[in-house]
Amino acid sequence: MLDIREFRDDDLDGIMAVWEPSFRSAHPFLTDEFVASVRSAIPEVFIPNSKTWVAERDERIVGFMSLLGQEVGGLFVDPNEFRTGVGQTLLRQACQLHSALTVEVFTKNDHAVRFYRKFGFQDDSRRTHDESGFELTRMSLAVTDTLR
Repeated sequence: MLDIREFRDDDLDGIMAVWEPSFRSAHPFLTDEFVASVRSAIPEVFIPNSKTWVAERDERIVGFMSLLGQEVGGLFVDPNEFRTGVGQTLLRQACQLHSALTVEVFTKNDHAVRFYRKFGFQDDSRRTHDESGFELTRMSLAVTDTLR
């Protein structure tokens, strides 16, 4: 059974164990230096400034989502758990909390772009990510009762 709960300080090692393979799987085009900078920012910047939800299966963290208000700042799932409903369940948690959601993903991250579109997100705009030089796609979702 999959459980969703709020992040606790003792979850950091578990979410980092999910983040690393998930992030690398989705972003093979990013440099090791960029990955290292994001890795160090997670506990120091991202987690303290977001509302984070953890997905657990059999008391093991298998995914997490960080919200910055109604923006999905990050959603990562253990690659062994892809296509098992973890990501959708985390997004449904966000839909319980907000009437609209936004997300910005690297356009080259085909898996994420397809995932968000399948969930109902619509493309809004594109821009170049200053730090990496790669294109980002901004997407939004008007939350309906069927998504809650």
